[in-house]
Amino acid sequence: MGRAAPITFIGRPKDDRYELKNPYGHEFSISLTIRGEQVDPAAVTTLLGTKPTRAWVKGEQLRPRHPAKSAGWVFTLHPPENDREWADLSDGLTHALEQFEAHRADIQGLAKKCDVCWVVGHFQSTFNGGWMFSPELLRKLAEFGIDIGFDNYFHHEHSGNEASKEHS
Repeated sequence: MGRAAPITFIGRPKDDRYELKNPYGHEFSISLTIRGEQVDPAAVTTLLGTKPTRAWVKGEQLRPRHPAKSAGWVFTLHPPENDREWADLSDGLTHALEQFEAHRADIQGLAKKCDVCWVVGHFQSTFNGGWMFSPELLRKLAEFGIDIGFDNYFHHEHSGNEASKEHS
């Protein structure tokens, strides 16, 4: 079986780094996101002992003519294999919970005064399939006590991909 054709992401740069490696057409990014008027990114970094992937203060220019309405702190978790995205969402969420378990009470405290959630980016090249969570993972997510949100991104395959033509 040959290498799959690269995928063009809608809303992301066209780049070979964004080729889906999962043969089922679903990959996931997972981030701990903290936003709000009272967020001090430096204090969050100290509290959690983790340098953010991205942080900003209220009023900072995130895009031209679009100052941030609130401050924020984001940490994106990557698989141990140094891939950009997770092939298995349950594995990624389990890793995220384990990484921040020692700071669960701190994160729950932050959630009382600002918006704190897991953000899952779902990158899909098919509308078939999905994922399942075990009762154990659902229990752990609930006990952690913060929201989980999903951002879905659909990307179509290049027209030259023979595999996609077979399934049309």
